[in-house]
Amino acid sequence: MIYLIGCDHNKVQSAPDGVWNDNHRELAGIILQVIADRNIVLIAEEEHPSYLSQKGMRSVALDVLTSLHQIGRATNITHRFCEPCPAEKERRGINYDLPHLAPGCFDQELSNLMPTKAVAHQHDIGHRWPIREEFWLEQIGDELYRDLLFICGALHRITFKRRLESRGALVRIVDKRVGHKCGVVGSELEPEEFSAYRFTRRNRVSPDADCPCCRYRFDLGSDSPVSM
Repeated sequence: MIYLIGCDHNKVQSAPDGVWNDNHRELAGIILQVIADRNIVLIAEEEHPSYLSQKGMRSVALDVLTSLHQIGRATNITHRFCEPCPAEKERRGINYDLPHLAPGCFDQELSNLMPTKAVAHQHDIGHRWPIREEFWLEQIGDELYRDLLFICGALHRITFKRRLESRGALVRIVDKRVGHKCGVVGSELEPEEFSAYRFTRRNRVSPDADCPCCRYRFDLGSDSPVSM
């Protein structure tokens, strides 16, 4: 069984120099409860050490597990970062920023393709998320059919859940939105991002090998390329 926790990355998943606030403690409490209730063998998450290092942040999940190991508890549980590193993103064609989503994008072709933030999110969710999520699956590897805890963004817990289930894995969502205060997913997230998710879901958008937002040849199971 794979237990999923959806969260707000910026508020919950990592902490500056390991200094926690109430949001971090909330996540830590959920992790400890899952460990206590289930025979977890792996805690995996949508993150990579290089990105944490750049921001001076530390993984809350890894700190929790390290603390348990230090007192001789949960010694059979390991931790794994699953997000592709910059070099891996380059290999898979998603190593550059998209317009409106990051300040570092100055690509005129992409700017013309994505005139608004909403469209940029559509490309990100429809074309690039599947590549990242497939990489997560690769990192999970043979543990896919054992009891593990996976921590990801609030919307990824929907898209990644479907991807896991398509591989025959059993999935249970432990918490949908740690770090969010509203009760409806659409109101918790950036409006353009949630609208983009609904657009890609409604229109069955899947990776497009010819789209300049992602220069990569896809082999993602049942997903067939659809033009944006």
